[in-house]
Amino acid sequence: MQYYRFFPGDYVRDTRRLSLAQHGAYRLLIDEYMMNGRLANDLPGLYRICGAFSPDEQEAVRYVLTEFFVLDGPVWTHKRCEQELDWQEEKSEKARKSVAFREQKRAHNIPNDTSNDDRTMIERYIAGSSNQNQNQNHKPENLKTEVRVEGRGANNAPPTASPARATRGSRLPNDWELPSAWADFARQERPHWTPEQLRRVADTFRDHWVSASGSRGVKADWSATWRNWVRKEGGGSPAYSRAPPLTGRAARMDSYAAQAAAARANMGQGDGLDDDERIIDGRAVRIA
Repeated sequence: MQYYRFFPGDYVRDTRRLSLAQHGAYRLLIDEYMMNGRLANDLPGLYRICGAFSPDEQEAVRYVLTEFFVLDGPVWTHKRCEQELDWQEEKSEKARKSVAFREQKRAHNIPNDTSNDDRTMIERYIAGSSNQNQNQNHKPENLKTEVRVEGRGANNAPPTASPARATRGSRLPNDWELPSAWADFARQERPHWTPEQLRRVADTFRDHWVSASGSRGVKADWSATWRNWVRKEGGGSPAYSRAPPLTGRAARMDSYAAQAAAARANMGQGDGLDDDERIIDGRAVRIA
């Protein structure tokens, strides 16, 4: 035995009254018991095991034997050591059965990920197969036996995924071009779009999704994505006829013009423009 369980709390509770020499003798005797079994009723031999050479050390060995061990014929027995040995044997037996069970599953082509709920059924099948092979009246070559684990298909294959689960998204190809059916939908949805505007929308659609990173660029239905893209382009006027938002100095000039128009309206001048003003793309811009 390479190791055994040791419980310090139980040991301290039972050995508080022992001297240092008695503690040493007791632990050495326990080690001998756990490694080699019950102790022979051979005091000189036990003295050597404990390294007890002086009279005091030998007295410590005799005290521990009579206090914690029971003489049973030719051997000394120990209740707690027997319990731990039984536990070790039970654990080893379970490990041996587990290894044998895995080997039997492999030999009978049974999946390794079989759940514990199927263990009894499989063990019965294996036992039945062994009995069949031992029976000379049966011809194994004419027998075809199949074990099916619940939730699995033929040959114990995992169940195939449902169509809904099997559906996976994809990315838009780098060389994507607008299909004719998609273009027809866009013309019906946005009849005011010119061919050039439709081409620019399609190019923007492709560039946007091709450059999208990670899961953002993965869609399960690209046709539906295109339809939503077209619908979001606006209703009254083409998306690409809208002027881009103003920034910087242009934005400030636009704000000044709006304020001037509001001031003129308040002064009763209406919201007309001076002679040196004109409209460019729907904005009032003063010409110097």
